[in-house]
Amino acid sequence: MNSKQLHYFATIYESGTLSKASIQLNVAVSALSHHLSNLEAELDTRLFDRKSRGLRPTASGERLYDHARSILRAIDAAREDLRISGREVAGDVAIG
Repeated sequence: MNSKQLHYFATIYESGTLSKASIQLNVAVSALSHHLSNLEAELDTRLFDRKSRGLRPTASGERLYDHARSILRAIDAAREDLRISGREVAGDVAIG
């Protein structure tokens, strides 16, 4: 499992359909479906029930979404922290 798969999963979860997630992510529906299938295989559980009008998260999907949001927020926070800290002067200064 990697951050890209978690991002795709979270977007599918929030969108409710692969087609809406596909538009939002600018990724082909078939690619999203493939990533989702791989993630389900890796975790050995179904994450969504496929319905005629979209996807409904299973209990496992609900649990993974909670983890995914926390992980993705932490990644965003780390990026922002490093971006900001790159502008600050740090360390010892000696004049002499």
